[in-house]
Amino acid sequence: ARGGSSSSSAVAASSSSSSSSSDQHLRLGLLDIYGFEVFDENSFEQLCINFANEKLQQQFNQHMFKLEQAKYAEEDILWEHISFRDNDRIISALEGSPYGVFRHIDSECSCPDGSDSSLLQKICDYPQKLTGPAGGGGALSVSSLSVSGLGQGRGLPKQQQAAGEAEEEAVVSRKVNKWEKKFVVKHYAGEVAYSVEGFVEKNKDPMQDSVVNILGS
Repeated sequence: ARGGSSSSSAVAASSSSSSSSSDQHLRLGLLDIYGFEVFDENSFEQLCINFANEKLQQQFNQHMFKLEQAKYAEEDILWEHISFRDNDRIISALEGSPYGVFRHIDSECSCPDGSDSSLLQKICDYPQKLTGPAGGGGALSVSSLSVSGLGQGRGLPKQQQAAGEAEEEAVVSRKVNKWEKKFVVKHYAGEVAYSVEGFVEKNKDPMQDSVVNILGS
């Protein structure tokens, strides 16, 4: 739930009011299973949590929109195409190789003189220098990754797709106040500013062997 709050109480209230209401209107309570977090100060923990929820959203998009509509097209079923915000570019900006945010964090941890300040510079500045010419085969830049993409499938003309791509916004950027050690990520659920203070040290925490074995099984 956004801001760490839970919607379970709202669902419970909805259910109780529905059962006691004199009118017999059918009601549906929705419980938000995603734990997207955004606070006044966001750190490494919030980045990991929000990345996990980006992956969950990616799975939802894949199965509920992409695969279903691909199946409709394959079976020649007539339907009105459902456009949706595709977060694949956000995932790439966070975990993509070699310029994803997490790649930079791991790289900085392996440097003897690695620091949070150097990490911030790599995240926000380094990819910008590797951007290839528009429409060319240059290296992919974090600044070129967008949250504005629509789901692709039958019913969405290529011209509209191209127009959407032309209006792409940067997924990762430097905080407007340059004196703050923060970078901004335009997540699927909203924009979050992360403070890099402590990122390098927190990422060095060793993972217990039992956890590694569970995740690898």
